[in-house]
Amino acid sequence: MCCNANHRYCSIFMGVVAIFVGCLEIGFQCSDLAAVNWSTEDYWNRWKIAAVVYWIILMISAGLLILGAIIKNRVLLLIWILASLLCGVALIMLKIVLFACHFFRDKDVEQLLLFGSLTIFYIFLIFLFVYFPYAYRRELQEEQYE
Repeated sequence: MCCNANHRYCSIFMGVVAIFVGCLEIGFQCSDLAAVNWSTEDYWNRWKIAAVVYWIILMISAGLLILGAIIKNRVLLLIWILASLLCGVALIMLKIVLFACHFFRDKDVEQLLLFGSLTIFYIFLIFLFVYFPYAYRRELQEEQYE
């Protein structure tokens, strides 16, 4: 699959992409949280803080993914796979809730397109976050039994 791509290098690349996207998302959410009136919009801010916490967990486990891919440690790869699955699904659900609350207020076509494209992007990103480290973990497991 994937034109005989080296799963080790793809796993390292996915870790770097996770750190980069995590920094972008944390920066965006924190700038959103800094410009908000905390007394009136407290409920939605909790959802945004939860998204920041999930991205921090993903960034820490992305560091473990990079380290695990470099030293060929299957346990570190498994930590990344589980963290990316759990946090990824939670982030997709959080994004759906956060975007849905904005749709009820504005109902712009541009926001609908943004919501759809970002949701598809996140689903594809989580798939890649899981696929390459899992394939590399399977390669390491097969090497161990040979």
